[in-house]
Amino acid sequence: MKRQLYFERLRYFHDWGWLGFALVFALLLMWPNTARLAPSSGYDAEMPALQELMKADTKQQEKAPAKADAKGARPTQEDLRKEQDQLYDLTAAIENQASPWRLTQLMYRLRRSMVAQINAGRVYVDSGGTPMDVLPAREDAAVLKILVRRHQVFMPAAATNLPASLALARTLQRGVPALWLLLFIAVWSSYYLIWDKRSRVGEFTALVPLRQGTILLAKQVVFWVIASATTITVFALALVIPVLTSGVGDARYPLAFSPTGQAIQVMTAGRFVLLFLLSILALLAFMAAVNSLLQQLIGNYFVVLLLLMALCVAGPTLQLGSFAPFAYLDPAATLLPQGNSGILTPGWGPVILAGWAALLGTVSLIVAARRQRL
Repeated sequence: MKRQLYFERLRYFHDWGWLGFALVFALLLMWPNTARLAPSSGYDAEMPALQELMKADTKQQEKAPAKADAKGARPTQEDLRKEQDQLYDLTAAIENQASPWRLTQLMYRLRRSMVAQINAGRVYVDSGGTPMDVLPAREDAAVLKILVRRHQVFMPAAATNLPASLALARTLQRGVPALWLLLFIAVWSSYYLIWDKRSRVGEFTALVPLRQGTILLAKQVVFWVIASATTITVFALALVIPVLTSGVGDARYPLAFSPTGQAIQVMTAGRFVLLFLLSILALLAFMAAVNSLLQQLIGNYFVVLLLLMALCVAGPTLQLGSFAPFAYLDPAATLLPQGNSGILTPGWGPVILAGWAALLGTVSLIVAARRQRL
């Protein structure tokens, strides 16, 4: 087994494809950082929503009751007046480029007031009378409460001057499309065995006095170890630009999520990055195991690739229970769920994927040992 691992490692580095995959992966994680090189107030995403809320409040002012009704669904004239004052103060501070701490305080005052009215039964509507999604406001309030207590500043959605830990967290959460990441991992895990078949190495290894299950195990172990080392290195490289521009920062910056769509929970940026990294390592093992099993059962590697593409596209949408691997194929959606049902507590995704990787990998080894071919 030791000699086989050495042989597979030599073959892995003999082909320069590993370097190409490493560079593509680095580009995938580092490209979103280029948008942060240009300075920005960061409130570009929030301003339209704030202006729409101000317009809706102005429209409701004339018909608003003087006193709250029994259900509290309609705001009173006093509620609307206070909210308009808070909105005006916040938007004026943004336009005048007030200090980040001043903006954090004003944003917290507004979100805290909105959440209090939501809890009292108010239904927020836009200027056209359509109910608004208040989950972002409730998540902002949870984050701002922690930041104000720690005397830290709020980082809005479009902020560019982000510390490294938060910059990488937001890149992983919003900057890297889940489908691109899945397709990349699927092709990466497939390349090694496909290269074997195209180069006829399989015909040579069939003559080696070793069980085919041992050869396949060596291939899986070498791929996962080198791909994992590459992934960890790429994650470190993705921190270079934000470290140079904004420093490391506090890894405890809170990220809000809501598994049920009601109760708000928070996770630190550092924990999110760590769990995302573990999810990628588990995904590498899972895709390699799926690929190994499919290539034992299907001789045409183009068909194998098509099946893997179908898994990447349709897999995350399948709802087959909390212990099925499909829901965890999108790490960002399962680590910071927004009303997702049918998944375990965030953090269990890597464990579920690793368990399925071990199961499918074992099955592929058994099939290879019995059929004595790769």
